[in-house]
Amino acid sequence: MKKICFFSLMLTLSFLNSKGQSFYDINTIQQIEIFFPFSNWDQKLDSAAATESYIIADSVRVNGISYDSVGVKYKGNSTYSATYKKNPFHIELDYIKGNQDYQGYTDIKLGNAWSDPSFLREPLGFYILQHYMDCPQSNFTKVFINGVSRGIYNNSETVNKDFVSSHYFVSGKPFFKCNKPNFQAQGNPNLVPSGYDSIGYYAQRYEMKSDYGWTRFITMMYALKNDSATVDTILDVDRALWMHAFNNVNVNLDSYTGGFIQNYYMSEDNNGRFNPTVWDLNMCFGSFTTLTSALSFTQMQQMSPMAQSTSTSRPLISKIIQQSRYKKQYIAHMRTMLDEMITSNNYYTTGQQLQNLISTEINADTVKFYSYNSFLTNLDTAAITSGNSTKIGIKQLLNNRKNYLLSTTEFQQVPPTLSIPVVSNTTPALNATVWITAQTSNATYAYLGLRNEHWKKFDRLPMYDDGLHQDGAANDGLYGVSFQVTSGMMEYYVYADNANAGIFSPSRAEHEYYTLLASIPPISNGSLVINEFMASNSTTIQDPTGSYPDWVEIFNTTNNPLSLSGLYLSDNLSINTKWAFPVTASIAANSYIIVWLDGDTLQNGYHANFKLSAGGDQLYLNYANNTMLDSVNFGQQVTDVSTGRCLNGIGTFIAQSSPTPGASNHCPTGLQHLESSNHYTLIPNPSSNLVRIMSDKKIEQIHVVNSIGQSFYNSIGGNTDFNVKNWPTGIYYVTINNQQVIKLLVD
Repeated sequence: MKKICFFSLMLTLSFLNSKGQSFYDINTIQQIEIFFPFSNWDQKLDSAAATESYIIADSVRVNGISYDSVGVKYKGNSTYSATYKKNPFHIELDYIKGNQDYQGYTDIKLGNAWSDPSFLREPLGFYILQHYMDCPQSNFTKVFINGVSRGIYNNSETVNKDFVSSHYFVSGKPFFKCNKPNFQAQGNPNLVPSGYDSIGYYAQRYEMKSDYGWTRFITMMYALKNDSATVDTILDVDRALWMHAFNNVNVNLDSYTGGFIQNYYMSEDNNGRFNPTVWDLNMCFGSFTTLTSALSFTQMQQMSPMAQSTSTSRPLISKIIQQSRYKKQYIAHMRTMLDEMITSNNYYTTGQQLQNLISTEINADTVKFYSYNSFLTNLDTAAITSGNSTKIGIKQLLNNRKNYLLSTTEFQQVPPTLSIPVVSNTTPALNATVWITAQTSNATYAYLGLRNEHWKKFDRLPMYDDGLHQDGAANDGLYGVSFQVTSGMMEYYVYADNANAGIFSPSRAEHEYYTLLASIPPISNGSLVINEFMASNSTTIQDPTGSYPDWVEIFNTTNNPLSLSGLYLSDNLSINTKWAFPVTASIAANSYIIVWLDGDTLQNGYHANFKLSAGGDQLYLNYANNTMLDSVNFGQQVTDVSTGRCLNGIGTFIAQSSPTPGASNHCPTGLQHLESSNHYTLIPNPSSNLVRIMSDKKIEQIHVVNSIGQSFYNSIGGNTDFNVKNWPTGIYYVTINNQQVIKLLVD
């Protein structure tokens, strides 16, 4: 007999997300303790490093939480050596036991600051980058092995399938690490194509992380080479421009820009576009000095903003920036980053805070590569690393770089001014037409970037200054355009340029944007619920393609059809608009619909752009304005066992060994549905004060919950009255003697 597990309905929305931020909170120092059953662990790890094999630790403790039989290995190319006292680690919590994770993370990568006297380069680099594109999080951790301290390490989030799913809302699509699997192999992962049949050529330069995708990946390379004017149909060009802007402004040369043309990922999304993701910033801020040859301190400070813009070996830069508008957008992104992070001194203030955070631990670290004094000074000035080798100071680099960039021809060009866009109706109905206008000066062109779902690409709608688009008089600098509100939340930005320079509003677009929420009459609580779901579907039910994806059942508890327009499903409260129901979607009275949670929005029917984790996750049904219709937070799931409400539509969630997708849940015997007998009556109903239960039976237990499962009253021992005077208005469910549930309206 299968074990039946019970899961309680989430009672509050203010809980820690299972993929929460705390493990990578930049203001904290984590602690990881590794326990090997042998004392010669370093020798064993060195031996295993030749084949990149794992050594099994008895246990690993992460911030006091212990995990059994964990895979541990050394990682890195230049950062690892058998001669080093301090090597970087790769820890797999689920290497043996597949259900082990810490806050949803199974894969832990720890850097040893091999080329960074400041210890700050990776966390500070990702701190800057996260403002402009999706990227890993990074902070610090203390490491102990068999009870002995190994000092401070950089702790940076892994770019893996979970990362891609979380940031790009896709699963199972082509996904590549653009680093050579064998560092000694010839060639670089530079996105230069060499035919469709030369898989060996590509396999030396890239590492495929998905089950398929070489053809799609190579097709993107050829589009970049031959049709760069329309490459945005197969590449997220804006993310690429932000990546290049970051690498250039901050002299991050161990990257696509620099000598090895590496340290990035490419993953395809549901728009059919590849998204670049930056990885490995331990040699950011001029620690790695090779552009095409080694640069001096002065050459790094004065590196051209157009570096590599004519390089045939770097088409992701040259083929894009050759396009006039993309070049102007690239410089606009550089200007934004320079203003917000360097001119404002944000980078330095943050660097000082991080330095203060870890100073005591660095001083106590006996296996670090550099002196404590080098750590203290390298945020500001150059530090000697070994012999006569030095690492430029971060401030020494960036402040001089700022002065140089501002003096260049590219930065001397004057962009237009651009106001915050004005919306004609800030609370439009669905399908309404809305006008957006933006005031400019010195502009000759403008467009509106617009999308009606968060996972989609922005469409670019030309804006007009012709006096015919609610834009005032012709040629007065006011640009206008209209669009139809086709979703509960529209996301948008405005871009304007002239012959020489461009500007965005907001300045961090497309990574940041404005939102417009439609005015939608909300469905009342309890009318539409998450009724059943399955996070591990192996044989229970197939989707129309014959696959067995995760699924959720939505139930209309009312006697009327309901529109689903403006509603969203998500597994992340901070991105509560992950997947939108189609604007025409509806659900019949007292009926069910199934939404497949498979990350494939291109299939027919309801297919959301995320999956559930069988190890525990959350699920939300809500409007874009955060009005929550239903939600559930659940733990470890069993394959082909669903979790459903009992009583059907209103009760708490329990395991269902006999799933019922699209039908009423099978609940334990003894529970009756709403008002299925005449033994109990609520008087008055509706009520705003005292409620009395009238019955010919003895009242032994009363339990009252609201429509999302929050408990409002519980009584054992014969009470027949309860007071609802101070309860919020709405629908409640009164369970009597664990036998009958009666709906109560509090008005």
